[in-house]
Amino acid sequence: MAYRRIDAEVVVADDSSQDQIAYRRRITTWQTADNEVFQAVVRVVPGAADTQVPIAPITTGYGIAIFSDYPVKVRINGVGATQLTMSPGAVSPTYLGAPTPDQCCYIATVQVTSLYLEPIAGAAQTANVRIVITGDPTNAY
Repeated sequence: MAYRRIDAEVVVADDSSQDQIAYRRRITTWQTADNEVFQAVVRVVPGAADTQVPIAPITTGYGIAIFSDYPVKVRINGVGATQLTMSPGAVSPTYLGAPTPDQCCYIATVQVTSLYLEPIAGAAQTANVRIVITGDPTNAY
């Protein structure tokens, strides 16, 4: 059984030191009875085709978190689903041989039945995409 907790904080400021805050919001969500968990690290190589990620044992997930060290295209819930591009808001770090940190994220409490990943156009390196999905086949909350 999984006990899912999502903590998120968004801070928007007028200065790089974030002293002059224009917006701040912090949330915590809990789910204490997810009976299924899927987790994986998927490598998305430049030029690869749009690929469905098998998320078994999840049949319907209700929480998803995706982290990537390089921008990727993501589609949730079907081939014709809305597509989003996970990308960093700043300049990408220079690759010096060590693993780059996660710089893109998508976290949501939404219904998830399928997941597709694709490299961005002009991708210059392989993206390491970390995924976790939780769900409960007996309780649609």
